[in-house]
Amino acid sequence: MPYFDHNATAPLLPASRAAFLEAQETAWQNPGSPFAAAGRVHRLLEQCRERIGVLLGAAPARVVITSGATEANATVMALMGRRLGADQTVVLGPAEHPCVTENARAQLPAVETAPADAAGRVATDWLEARLGRGGVGLVSIMAANNESGVLNDWASLAEVCARHRVPYHCDAAQWLGRLPAAGLGRADFVSACAHKCGGPKGVGLLLVPEEADGPWLLRGGDQEAGRRAGTENYPAVAAFLAAWEAREQMLADGKDRQRRVAARDAFEAAVCETVPGVQVIGGGAPRLWNTSFLLLPGPANRRWLAALDRLGFQASTGSACATGKEGPSLLLSALGVDPLRAARALRVSGGWETSAEEWTALARALGDLHRRFAAEKSGGASAGTVVIDP
Repeated sequence: MPYFDHNATAPLLPASRAAFLEAQETAWQNPGSPFAAAGRVHRLLEQCRERIGVLLGAAPARVVITSGATEANATVMALMGRRLGADQTVVLGPAEHPCVTENARAQLPAVETAPADAAGRVATDWLEARLGRGGVGLVSIMAANNESGVLNDWASLAEVCARHRVPYHCDAAQWLGRLPAAGLGRADFVSACAHKCGGPKGVGLLLVPEEADGPWLLRGGDQEAGRRAGTENYPAVAAFLAAWEAREQMLADGKDRQRRVAARDAFEAAVCETVPGVQVIGGGAPRLWNTSFLLLPGPANRRWLAALDRLGFQASTGSACATGKEGPSLLLSALGVDPLRAARALRVSGGWETSAEEWTALARALGDLHRRFAAEKSGGASAGTVVIDP
């Protein structure tokens, strides 16, 4: 069954599964216990931390292991909420993940949303001017949008923040394993998780400034240098790193990534030809090679999804953490898309193992469904079919 929901979660890579099972068999002890076998697990965990630091271009002491990006993002907002003054605000990107926006509004004294350009990005010139006016205590802008795949120029944003001495938080959950992680350590805070890139669910990381002190979100133990209480899950960390390093090796083959971009682009070209009126959100901007965010004509997206599911294709309407909530996506709202049109959004996100043939088959299925929906709308009543078109 072709799977096109990698931005929600990715299948577990064989290398990740093997690393987890080996660690669970040979290094399962609590790394905080006082005997020799536990000390070995602690050393293995620290070796993983060093390898993560190398991948990000950051000191290993900055790496905090978490249960995922949601916890990491909540930790940033809780930490900054205790440090910012009442007259300071946090600047968020226009379409941050709900775990950023909701925690920011709950933990911080004031929240300001940056304007979006036509693709949903934050302009560095705007940020430069905004920070020049003062009063900003934190900037939180994601690396890659979870719905459209559109990329922010996080490296330039980090430079602007550094010049103004304002901490920069970069949610890299969608970036990791799809584009090179090198240099992300230039951000003050970086959050990510394993399960988007072929690792297990329930493990992630937070990069923090070396001088960062609490109080932290999770308390009650001295794990992670006192920054995150709770028994460290070395097998999960080993599995995370195995998946991430495997993806980084694939990224080193630039031609392979180009082939995957070509498969996605050919899919979009075919859909635009067979589904008149479709719109590709962010289609003209730099994007993740695996993502296509479509505004479709005709019925609401849930009908498209149900029909695709019956045909064996798994896709989504957008962020899995927001699917089912009332109202359009944050991205489409930021772009000023009418709510009725936003209800026709379909997110398609492939993976490293998605073949060009699967992209082609999905495009063909969307074209077939469009013709079927159009026929039902124009002649369904006479054929005894009741059509409800939102």
